[in-house]
Amino acid sequence: RSDFSDQGLYFVASIPIAYDQHGDIRWYYSGDFSSLYQKLNNGNVLMTINAGATAVGTKSFNEVSMLGQVIKKYIVPNFQHHEIIELPSGNFLVGSNSHPEATPPKIEDLIVELDRSTGAVVKSWDFNQILDPGRPPLPDAGPGDWMHLNSIYFDKTDNSLVVSSRSQCAVVKVDYAGGEIKWVLSNHNGWSDKFANVLLQPATDSLGSQQFLKDFWTYGQHSARRIANGNLLLYDDGDFREYYDDPQSPEASYTRIVQYKINENEKSVDLVWQFSNDKSVFTQYTGYTDYLPNGNYLVAYMFGPGPNTPRVIEVNESGFVMFESTINPSANYYRTYKYDIYKNVTEGSSSL
Repeated sequence: RSDFSDQGLYFVASIPIAYDQHGDIRWYYSGDFSSLYQKLNNGNVLMTINAGATAVGTKSFNEVSMLGQVIKKYIVPNFQHHEIIELPSGNFLVGSNSHPEATPPKIEDLIVELDRSTGAVVKSWDFNQILDPGRPPLPDAGPGDWMHLNSIYFDKTDNSLVVSSRSQCAVVKVDYAGGEIKWVLSNHNGWSDKFANVLLQPATDSLGSQQFLKDFWTYGQHSARRIANGNLLLYDDGDFREYYDDPQSPEASYTRIVQYKINENEKSVDLVWQFSNDKSVFTQYTGYTDYLPNGNYLVAYMFGPGPNTPRVIEVNESGFVMFESTINPSANYYRTYKYDIYKNVTEGSSSL
């Protein structure tokens, strides 16, 4: 749309570029780079680097200013994968691996908290002890990747972590202090009895579907986050959709973004909004969504099986596409973020 404009740039996590609403590249990073993560409160960004990377993740990440200055380097003992976020304290939560060198390995199932000043691990959450590693994962889960932790969100309203597990098709909320489960958003099949009191129960059929349970749950999801209205926003890849109801005959897969309204006291959940792009797009892996300051939803279809993906769009609350761009058709990337590079920039981090 020619009339669509704001200060935000689209940062492609897997390649060191950012472009504007006209498709013009406005930012490029030439240093050692593997993937880009969160824009920090001081205006800098976090980047993993290629040096020391292995099949189970990257060994370190840098805090980098928008002008390319490396501010500080952090080492992750058991390697990093998928997510790094900044806590209100300034520390970092990092997706890691519990036993990456074991035979067989256990990977993508650990969160560590790194001290912002020293880089030391000050806390960890091992999901082998929190969830059930014996529950069947999606059929395309790799060896040892029973969980595939792919996003972390810190909910400051109650000091908790909201974590997405792709292999389990589950979003889990755990207490920051002790790691106790507050709720699990997932198809109920396959969970042992000890999880019965934390599995969220579908509340009402607010979308008007006659079979709301059939397509109620997410499959292979990414990017779980609480948005301004209090709801949970998810990028639902739809990989092996309905697998936990019928493993032999999963439904035709498509990708959507969804909002759930969760009543934590009653342990109930309501599917209240979705955008499926007429079920025309399916990204088996990766992807991202966010609720933007301009009131739109960012949807990043980043897995490129066809000529129209990777594709980044913005849609409004009515599902109208306000902006659309395609990046290197048929390539495979991880995420795309939208950041205002001039917001929250401090004198010490950049001279923009």
